[in-house]
Amino acid sequence: MNADTQSLINIAYEESKKNRPYFTETGSRSREVGRGQKRNKQGVIVDPATKDASRSLGACAMYVSIALERQGCVSSGYRAPKASAKLMGDNLPAQGFTNIFRNGRLPEGMKSLHDLPPGAVIVYDGGRHGHVEIKTQNGYVSDYFSTSARTGSDGRIEGPSRKVIGIWVKPACGAGEMT
Repeated sequence: MNADTQSLINIAYEESKKNRPYFTETGSRSREVGRGQKRNKQGVIVDPATKDASRSLGACAMYVSIALERQGCVSSGYRAPKASAKLMGDNLPAQGFTNIFRNGRLPEGMKSLHDLPPGAVIVYDGGRHGHVEIKTQNGYVSDYFSTSARTGSDGRIEGPSRKVIGIWVKPACGAGEMT
């Protein structure tokens, strides 16, 4: 893994521990609970500055976009579509990313999402808004970190509530080293 890939993963993981203000689909900010406290989409009270890196805020596209921008993988000011994470792949080609998930299949020689190169951006359909995450050397990170892909611990491309619809890589950003 090269230094750019490692830097992107480090940035994404550090971002996953931050409690950033986010906007709901109606455009309103997350609800204030008490002085300095907010509830996330799941109704859990979160610290205003930090959060558990394993807990989602329901803001995966924003967190992935911030990590990609901070690493220089996308142009300054780039933001994922506000409508749904599952639409994020629509904007990545203009930023130099290539979709390696063709005809519903992983690239040749890869048996699961675990075989993807670190730095790959995985976009899922399922649920109302889908999901997006960055593959790391030992897991997956978005607005939270997990050792399992969103489709399950075995890294399959389709799970009970999610289905991979795109896997985006950008060699200049570190993602794309097919191992």
